[in-house]
Amino acid sequence: MMLSSFKGKVVALAFIHTTCSHCQDLTRVLNVIQKDYQARNVVVLACAFEDGVVQNFLGYLKALQPTFPAGIAPESEVKKYLDWNDKRDGALMIPHMVFLDAKGIIRGDFDGKDGFYSNMDGNIRAQLDKMTKGAAPAKAAKK
Repeated sequence: MMLSSFKGKVVALAFIHTTCSHCQDLTRVLNVIQKDYQARNVVVLACAFEDGVVQNFLGYLKALQPTFPAGIAPESEVKKYLDWNDKRDGALMIPHMVFLDAKGIIRGDFDGKDGFYSNMDGNIRAQLDKMTKGAAPAKAAKK
């Protein structure tokens, strides 16, 4: 599946490690967000890329049951997509989220050391609300 297949939709793309507790929390939040925002032309995707991801991925799927497409990629491809260079940018911290508008243009890019994740649900919804203005309002997540 290529990102280009989602042209015309707002995409929330999460780069994760399947064994990371913060990434697992993000998956739980994204499960609800996908349900709440699908009518607003939003697609949530996740890409896992840690060492051992092939061995860990099925356990992640079984435990967290993502309600959105999730897959795996080599770390080198993730860094290439993000134009990430460890010497220039430091270590790639996860989770890392990228938000693309309906034309495929990146409108938000938040790595794991960003304060964005201190309020994952609220900040993701705010980003998506800004990108889907004019669509029906999202309902708040139930805890």
